[in-house]
Amino acid sequence: MPFRMLEYFVLISSKYPNRKIKQMVLYVGEKPLNMKDRIETENLVYSYKLKDIREISCKELLKSDSLTDKILAVLCDVKNPERYFRELLTELYRLPERERKDYIKKLLNLLTIRSKLVEEFKLEVKKMSITFDRETIENHPFFKDGLKEGLQKGKQEGLKEGLEKAKREDVLKLHKKLKMNAKEIAEVLELPIDFVEEVLKNR
Repeated sequence: MPFRMLEYFVLISSKYPNRKIKQMVLYVGEKPLNMKDRIETENLVYSYKLKDIREISCKELLKSDSLTDKILAVLCDVKNPERYFRELLTELYRLPERERKDYIKKLLNLLTIRSKLVEEFKLEVKKMSITFDRETIENHPFFKDGLKEGLQKGKQEGLKEGLEKAKREDVLKLHKKLKMNAKEIAEVLELPIDFVEEVLKNR
């Protein structure tokens, strides 16, 4: 890493010779940070800033209006994972299905780095009855364990029946937890208003 950073420094300096350059490596790995932040030889002394993202409080990212920032916060020092995932999933629930799918994939990608938080995430997913699309379950490494077995069981019971049950559960969750009306739920889940009204009527 020090030699790679030195190469970047040389390339940037040659293009912008009058600019002051500040370099930093933000470490996001799971293992303890142990890489070097400098080169010291007889003819060269070079250094850059090296920081572990877990040293950064996730509060600033959580205050952001950007959902991407809030998802990125999973890499920081999350003091209360249960609350973090509950609030994040609640916010994701309000998005249209396609947009929610994209953000969920980003979160799953980061969780492959933060394996210690996976169980907390799974617990909140179960509590809120979060459903995942078939493509994500079959292809994403996050689902390499028992969650993939759940998909196989769903196939045996009938995919159509399983999907309708999941949609009904989603409707009831949004109504109960977020106090959303039928029209709002239909827009968020991209479902027919008649279906939503029928589910709420017979809850």
